[in-house]
Amino acid sequence: GAMGSMHLTMGVFDSAAYYFSKAVTYFEEAGIKQDQGLYQEHLGAAYRELGEIPKSMESLNKALVIAKEIDATDLEKRVYEELYLNYEALGYYEEANTYMKKYIFLKDSILSEANQKKVDELREQYEIQKRETEIEELKAENQKRINRLYLLALIFGVAFFVVIFWLLYVRYKSKARGNEVLLKKNNEIAYQNKQLSSLHDDLLKFSEIVSKDLTGALMNVRRICQQLGNKSQAYEKDIEGIETNLDEMEEVLYGLIVYSMTGSKEDKFEIFDSKELIAETLSTLPIHIRNKSLKISLHNLPNVLANKAKFSQLFSYLVSYSLKHQDDSYSIIKISSKEHEDEYEFIIHNEGTGIPNEQAANIFKVLSQEEASPYSDIELAVSRKIVEQHKGKIWVKPNEEHGVSFHFTIPKREELINA
Repeated sequence: GAMGSMHLTMGVFDSAAYYFSKAVTYFEEAGIKQDQGLYQEHLGAAYRELGEIPKSMESLNKALVIAKEIDATDLEKRVYEELYLNYEALGYYEEANTYMKKYIFLKDSILSEANQKKVDELREQYEIQKRETEIEELKAENQKRINRLYLLALIFGVAFFVVIFWLLYVRYKSKARGNEVLLKKNNEIAYQNKQLSSLHDDLLKFSEIVSKDLTGALMNVRRICQQLGNKSQAYEKDIEGIETNLDEMEEVLYGLIVYSMTGSKEDKFEIFDSKELIAETLSTLPIHIRNKSLKISLHNLPNVLANKAKFSQLFSYLVSYSLKHQDDSYSIIKISSKEHEDEYEFIIHNEGTGIPNEQAANIFKVLSQEEASPYSDIELAVSRKIVEQHKGKIWVKPNEEHGVSFHFTIPKREELINA
């Protein structure tokens, strides 16, 4: 094909026709329609220059078929041009005019298409440039918005930290003032506690002195009564009444001393086996109680943190009270415990005479002789005081038909006791 084009340019048309025919054959066998049509058109031009118009027309018609088949407008335009020249050379001007019009139409069409393509390219470039400009403007506007947001965030952040700092400062000053007031109050409380402790010690000392004096006076009165009874039988009933009142006075005096001594500051808390301590306490009960037909059962009793002496005193009082209100022929007492999250609950149950509901609320109080009932006892008031010193609670579940259950709690942890 290159050789044919070179010879066509040199004006050696027979050689050009030879090489173009070879190229047409080659591309036809290869199935390359575009190049086959191109060299088919070149072959027609070479034949026209040689004056072999029929061969030229044959070759050009083949090229026209290929151009329409593969929709090659530019090839079709050149074929029309060659056909126009052939028909003009033959003197067929009508046919020549027809193909000239087709040539001009395709030429203008191709030119218009090229111009439109150029216009479309320019419009596309303009649209691209316009979009790029709009994008740059949007970027600039977004950057301004971001900058404003950053500035607002910075302002709010600074304001937030200023407010937080101010609140912390106010809280610090308030806490400092509160600590100052609290320290002052603690100092006042410490001073008052010191005074109360001193008054408490004075009261204990006074109670001890008064108890000794009253005990001595009661013994002297009892001795005088005995002397009067030995000298004369006339006052025997009066003397018995006086001795009965003396017994009551001694009991009241004993209760007063025990109750006042219970609040002493000698408390020392330690961990011990409550079951062992209760068993030891029961073995030291008065002989007239231990001589009873007594059955005491101990169940599920834990190790506790408490004042050992007062814990023993507590069980001694509660068991003694339970025995006072049971049948002399046979006594049953059950001592057990329940474990809760922060405390142990102890239960002392007896099967004796119950306590009426209306009396249950007052049996742990210190009452005068006028207020007291058969169920009142100074030892129960002392028991309440011991339990409260251990930061616990004590109560009774009365039942007039099935005995009485005393309940009290002891905290598990040392910080609860020392709070």
